Amino acid sequence: MHSLRPTRIAACLSAIFSLAAAAKPGFAATHLVTSCDDSASAATTPGTLRFEIGAAADTDIVDLSTLTSCSTITLHSGEIHFAVPNLSIVSSSSNRKTISGNLTNRVFNHAAAGTLEVDYLTITAGRYQAAAAAGGCIISGGTVVLTGSTVTGCAAKQTPAATLGNYAQGGGVFARKGMQMSNSVISGNVADAGSAPNSGGAQGGGVFVGQLGGVPSASNLAMKYSTLENNSVTPPPPGSGHDQNWGGGAFVAAGSLSLKNSTVNGNYAPSGGGLYQTANGQPTTVLISNSTISGNTAKGSGAGSGVGGLQVAGPLQILNSTIALNNGNVGGVRGSTSTTIQSSIIATNISDFQPLSKDFYQGNVNLSGTDNLIQSIGISPLPSGFITVTSDPQLVPLGNHGGHTMTHALLASSPALGMGNNSANLSVDQRGIGYSRPPTSPDIGAYQRQVNDDELFYDGFDR
Repeated sequence: MHSLRPTRIAACLSAIFSLAAAAKPGFAATHLVTSCDDSASAATTPGTLRFEIGAAADTDIVDLSTLTSCSTITLHSGEIHFAVPNLSIVSSSSNRKTISGNLTNRVFNHAAAGTLEVDYLTITAGRYQAAAAAGGCIISGGTVVLTGSTVTGCAAKQTPAATLGNYAQGGGVFARKGMQMSNSVISGNVADAGSAPNSGGAQGGGVFVGQLGGVPSASNLAMKYSTLENNSVTPPPPGSGHDQNWGGGAFVAAGSLSLKNSTVNGNYAPSGGGLYQTANGQPTTVLISNSTISGNTAKGSGAGSGVGGLQVAGPLQILNSTIALNNGNVGGVRGSTSTTIQSSIIATNISDFQPLSKDFYQGNVNLSGTDNLIQSIGISPLPSGFITVTSDPQLVPLGNHGGHTMTHALLASSPALGMGNNSANLSVDQRGIGYSRPPTSPDIGAYQRQVNDDELFYDGFDR
């Protein structure tokens, strides 16, 4: 039942340690899951998921890829708690498995500061309810790495007795040290403070990274070819006065945010409907590259709150990206210290509070970039060449136009065609291999129109 195989983590450690004279290659045990059972005896039954995780040591692999007797393991004995620093729980792309919290408990509780890696699994139906409710499906004291995986239908919900110092955080995933996503989806999760009239608030409907309170340390979120969609934050009841309700898709506390070839869409929070990032005194950066932020909603109160798409505190770069159809007091983007925008579409966003800056607003005027299509912006004067086009970009509704994530295609008559730059030296558009981006005069935005594009299929009937 237990064979030896290098893990991804162990391989990296081996490469590092090989530089030392006394180094030895890192190897770890692979624990095969052969049973779908999670009854009361699962913890003492070899082959069950619960037993094999309990038997794992640091850097081991728990492998579900040979399990054929079921597609879903439903937890009946509570969350699976483990404290080994580094653990990989994996299946394969050809034999994906689902682990369900059965709508009664969280799925994984990684009580360590190392790395929890989850590959080719769907983690779903997790529920965690407490005064301080963190991680509806997954909680980690360290870093969570998702590859080819989905976290969906999970909730971190506060009890009515929660007080001002308590929060609902990370409806899908709570990761103290950081999170990395590759070819993964986090969808339909909620951080819910709605039953707690004295709560401190709710943050990170899909993902919460970092910590609030105390002395925060830098905790980063990095996404590539991944999606955050239809996650939400439920604030305390009206009149409670607690307004720390941020980040429908993700909330990054005191850390950097990197979004590459990814989509954030359909999320909701009172502020930062799509993404919300804070600095809290830490050196942070925010990079949005070859990505789409679309259709997110925020309904806060007062100037500076209720940002529909993206709200950040650190230096911001937006490169060859599309930010559209978001709705809030500021519809699209609210920057902070400094912002560079290159060859990006920030348009068709909706503002309920500041109509002259429905697409972009920044309090501190430190702005650079060229060749953008921005319809409205709350800064004057603008750098020379910063905006090339201000008319409707003629975006096709968000849909599956190829690649790993949904995008807004451009119609053949779009004013964004051929008007951008490729200063970031991107060889492909958001969709990846097979969708090339030319080195000169590319289209503005995340989508590069290809020679064989066909509007006949832009209504979604090709899916």
